[in-house]
Amino acid sequence: MEKVPGWLLCSTETDLAGDLTDRSDPTLSVRPCYKTSHRPSPRLPNSSIDLPSARVLHSATTIENKRTHGGGRDLSPPPPPPPPPLASTNGGFASPLAATVPVEAVLFDIDGTLCDSDPLHHIAFQELLLAIGYNNGVPIDDEFFINNIAGRSDAEAAQNLFPDWPLEKGLKFLEDKDVKYRSLAMERLEPVKGLHKVVQWVKDHGYKRAAVTNAPRINAELMIKLLGLSDFFQAVIVGGECEQPKPAPFPYLKALKELEVSAAHTFIFEDSASGTRAGVAAGMPVVAVSTRNPEKSLQEAGAALIISDYEDQKLWNALEEIDSQEAKLKTGGA
Repeated sequence: MEKVPGWLLCSTETDLAGDLTDRSDPTLSVRPCYKTSHRPSPRLPNSSIDLPSARVLHSATTIENKRTHGGGRDLSPPPPPPPPPLASTNGGFASPLAATVPVEAVLFDIDGTLCDSDPLHHIAFQELLLAIGYNNGVPIDDEFFINNIAGRSDAEAAQNLFPDWPLEKGLKFLEDKDVKYRSLAMERLEPVKGLHKVVQWVKDHGYKRAAVTNAPRINAELMIKLLGLSDFFQAVIVGGECEQPKPAPFPYLKALKELEVSAAHTFIFEDSASGTRAGVAAGMPVVAVSTRNPEKSLQEAGAALIISDYEDQKLWNALEEIDSQEAKLKTGGA
């Protein structure tokens, strides 16, 4: 593996958290969150809330972490600017992915990238929260799910939902939610459109491949199995088993090490701004699948290419450019 520049790692030693106080109410103490560029401040489904577990969080510093409850604090530096476009073989401009030629490996996130799993997580949370009378029995809506749960680590999601509970109790609720999620996934999990087409492209080219996720390993391995990809991935990297999960670069750096490939010859498929930042910080171009996340957030995170799904012609234009560049290398540039 190539030596990782110091700037990619140094900021992970700095704790950016600190207690914040609502200036409009000196009696209100607010827990620190982390910044997101596109989500509004969390709002509950209604304005009459009795349960402390549904307390509104006020912060201008909420980060969008990975949706599968493994994201941590965003201690990675801002992504570097994208590389300049390359001259292409047809006289136009090459995709940034062509800079990875000769390609050695392709890395994939799981939730939202291989499969659109967020709706199933939402249903699992909704059912279990209703069972305990959360929010006076009013089901959590999409806005509440996005602002308080989606993209958070287990610990952050538990604290957002149950700020007055002991953390251990909140984490036990998250474990029960994952059991419910897995039962739903067994029945309803579907691949992102065109997934098996790009999987076949990777296999046909003989590239190495790994799944890199913040999901718990039990969830990750189940989703891979349900999608028929157990024999496809040569490694499964779990953020919670790394020094820090996404948006820190460590899971992607670990994937490079396990596959014994270079960041300069590897690219990534992701779906969230958090995961995109992790990939960019690890030194690789990221193809962002806009499954549920606004394109603006993916652009700001440094995505090299944004696609709607794996049948998007923009993706296949980029992959054809890779084929063209690699063919040129094999013929000695002739």
